[in-house]
Amino acid sequence: MFVLFIFSLFASPWIGLVLHEMGHVLAGRSIKMQIAEVRLGQGPTIFRARWSGTEIIVGLVPLGGRVTGVPKLRYAKAARLFFIAGGPLVDLVWFSTLITTLRFSSDVVAVRVALFPALAFQLLMIYSNLMPHYAKLYGNRTANDMLALWQTMWAKVDYLAIHRQLYLNALRPYAGIEKPVLGRQSDRIAYLLLELNSLGQNQPEQQIAALEHELSIAPSRSEQLLIMESIAMHVLANEGLRDNAYLDRSTQKALLLAPELGTLKGTRGAVLARLGHHEEALALLAEADDSNDVYRCFNAAFRALAHFHAGRKDKATVELEIATAIVQSQNWTSTIGGRIVDSVIAEISHMLLEPRKNADRPTTVTSA
Repeated sequence: MFVLFIFSLFASPWIGLVLHEMGHVLAGRSIKMQIAEVRLGQGPTIFRARWSGTEIIVGLVPLGGRVTGVPKLRYAKAARLFFIAGGPLVDLVWFSTLITTLRFSSDVVAVRVALFPALAFQLLMIYSNLMPHYAKLYGNRTANDMLALWQTMWAKVDYLAIHRQLYLNALRPYAGIEKPVLGRQSDRIAYLLLELNSLGQNQPEQQIAALEHELSIAPSRSEQLLIMESIAMHVLANEGLRDNAYLDRSTQKALLLAPELGTLKGTRGAVLARLGHHEEALALLAEADDSNDVYRCFNAAFRALAHFHAGRKDKATVELEIATAIVQSQNWTSTIGGRIVDSVIAEISHMLLEPRKNADRPTTVTSA
C-alpha cells in the first residue's frame, strides 16, 4: 500500500498536468489552430521533441505548463475563449471522474490509497486555474487561465484585429497596386514575424529557420518579399546568422521579383555595400525608399559603409553621423535599427584597425 501511495503521489501531478495541457491542445485543434509549442513542468529539460509541427518540452518538476498556439488572424473572440477554457474544462472532467471512481470503489482500499493523492493534486490544480491571478512561469509574469478568460472576454481592445491590421500594413508596400490579402500561410507567417521582431538582442535563428521553411512552401508574392526583407534585415543586424553569399542570393532574388520597390533597392544596396561593391551599392541606395526615419537611418548607415570602401572617409563620417543621430533621437539603441548602425560602425572600425595591426607585426627576414 505504501509503495502504491508513493507512486500515486509522484504520478498524479504529471497525469493532471498532461490532461490539462491536452485540454488546451484539443480545444485548439478543434478550431484549426496550429499548436507551436507544448511545455510541461519547469526546471531542467528532461525531454524535447518535435511532432507534427509542435515543439514538446518537458521539465523535471511537474509544476506549471503552457500551450502556445498560432492565433488565426480571422478568429472570433468565442474561438479564443474556447482555447483558453479547454484546460480548466478538462480539470473539472478529470476531477469528476476521480470522485465517481472513489464513490463506486469505496470498499477497495488500494483504489482509495491511489486516488487520494490524485484528488488532492487535482483540487490544487482547479484552485490554481479557477482563481484569477498572475503567476511567474518560465521567467515571465503570466495570467492564469481564468484571468486570461476574463481579460479576453472584457477586453475593450481587440488585439488580434490590431495584429491583423499591422500584418496587412506590413504587406502593403510589397503588394504593388493590389490590395494585400490574407492567405493560407498568413497566420503562421504573421506569428513568426511578431516573434522575430519581439526578440530584442536575442539570436533569432529558430524564427528565421521557420520563416525560411514558410518561404519554401511558396506563399503569395507580397509575403515572399516581406519574409525575404525581414530575414535580410535581421541577418544584417546579427553577425553570424547567415553568410554574405546567402544575403547576396536572397536580396538579388527579391529585387528580381519586384525591381520597382525602393525598399528592396535599399536592402540590396546595403548587402552590396557589405560585399565591397561600393559604386553599385551607392547607385541603388540613391533610389531607395527614404520615406521614414527607419529607411533614412538604414540607408545612411550603408551609404557610410560604401563611401568608406571607396576611400571617401569624409562622406562616410557625415552619413554615419546622420544614422547615429536618428538612432539617438528615436531611442532605438536596442532595436534592430540601432544594431544595424552598430554593426556598420564595428565593420568600419575593424577595417581601420586592420592595417595598423599588420604594420605593428614584426618583419622576419631570412637569409640564405
